Amino acid sequence: MEEPSPSKQLFRKEVLERGDSNSLGTVFLRQPKEYQWIAILMFLVVSGLLVFLFVGTYTKYADVFGVITVDKGLVKVSARREGQIIEQMVKQGDSVTKGDLLYVISTDRHSSFDQNLDQTILIQQMELQSSLERDLKIAEEASGLELALIKSKILSKTTEIEQINAQLAIYDQRVELSGAGLARNEKLLKAGHTNQAQLDKVIEDHLALQSKRNDLLMKLNSTQSLLAELSNELELKPGIFKEKHNRLKRNLIENKQRITEVSSNIDYRIYAPLTGVIGSQLTHVGEFVRPGNTMVSLIPEGSKLQAELYVPATSIGFIKPEQEVSMRYSAFPYQHFGLHSGRVLSVSKVISLPEELETSVELTGAVYKVIVGLDSQSVSAQGEELTLGVGMELEASVKLENRSLVQWILEPIYSLRNR
Repeated sequence: MEEPSPSKQLFRKEVLERGDSNSLGTVFLRQPKEYQWIAILMFLVVSGLLVFLFVGTYTKYADVFGVITVDKGLVKVSARREGQIIEQMVKQGDSVTKGDLLYVISTDRHSSFDQNLDQTILIQQMELQSSLERDLKIAEEASGLELALIKSKILSKTTEIEQINAQLAIYDQRVELSGAGLARNEKLLKAGHTNQAQLDKVIEDHLALQSKRNDLLMKLNSTQSLLAELSNELELKPGIFKEKHNRLKRNLIENKQRITEVSSNIDYRIYAPLTGVIGSQLTHVGEFVRPGNTMVSLIPEGSKLQAELYVPATSIGFIKPEQEVSMRYSAFPYQHFGLHSGRVLSVSKVISLPEELETSVELTGAVYKVIVGLDSQSVSAQGEELTLGVGMELEASVKLENRSLVQWILEPIYSLRNR
């Protein structure tokens, strides 16, 4: 037989039986219907939130500043000397060919009497140039005439020598005949067939012929000496004339260089160093320039525009080639012209200080240069294509990484675990 529990032993049987009954009836707990809808709604909200956290993503961007540049570099054309621009042949956007005239710059200097010193010097040098040219022309003509005269004298002396030789040949025969006649007369005198006076006459004629022959020989020797001198002079004169002409030509060249220098001091010209397009024009007619001042920037032919971004060291570790970039050009507000896309081409491995960069962007610290290729070289506005300008400032958002929301929420935990 089952023994009663200690609690039942404390109360009478009637009390226990009374406790098992309820005078008000059975208790029924009724749950409102709204609670079910609220539970379902909470379940859906929590489920949706979980799905959103696991499926939804967030992209991290780095906002940086930069400028528009060209891939082949920008050629800056500078002034060589101080002066004032008096002529301008090009404007921004014009296409130029190597050697085209861009500017004419005047560098006039004036004396205390308000005289143009360079112009005065130029006039004097031009007069000297004309004088030197006349001297050279006269010297060349005189040289030609003198050489012609020498050649004429040589020809004359040669002819004279030939004539003397012909006369000598005749006198040789006459002297020979005269000598034979003298020998006959001497025999006749011994034989008594002639007298002494006749012999003396023959001797006198013979001596006269010999004297004339000797005179011809002396004349021949003298003429031959003159011919030798003339021939030597004809050989030496061209060298002497050439040296004189070269000296005059050197004076002409030196004076011409001086004229060029003085002319360049009056005004000088600046030409296009290569074929391309005028990217930016910094100077205009009437302005004064100093040596080294950039007058115009030239974009080489075949160049493409690109963006040069200046990324701080805190963000450079997340930027890689081919990352997408959204850009807002300062000259074309994005509220009207929208955003413009591109992709990272290269990332500099060397950090640059603000003073090392030639840019209009205000930088507060060291940065890395990131080159971005533009998807479009122009901006569309109301059906018109507006060309981007070199040096145009921009603001860019570089897409760094894309993660789910759960990954972003758990990022601090991952960071602590990786330490």
